[in-house]
Amino acid sequence: MGSETQKVVIIDDEPTTLLLLESVVESLVKVVTVSQSVQAFESVKLHRPDLVVLDISMPKMSGFEVCKQIKVCPDTASIPVMFVTSHSDIENERIALS
Repeated sequence: MGSETQKVVIIDDEPTTLLLLESVVESLVKVVTVSQSVQAFESVKLHRPDLVVLDISMPKMSGFEVCKQIKVCPDTASIPVMFVTSHSDIENERIALS
């Protein structure tokens, strides 16, 4: 990447979580936040981030569904996705790792 500023897209429907995650990394990378899951994939396509931080539980479309959209598109498939959630659930872990 050279001296290029890295970019992270953070997707979460909770404003407090978005602010918290953004404040943790904003001094290190350029941050784009998205609060609606239905806009998430378009934002990832537009910004082409180095990493996507994605909440699992969101209204209208789950983080898993957003991740599928990202991974099936050739333009975005290689972008790493990191899931975040406030729930401790073995099934969510299994799905996230598959």
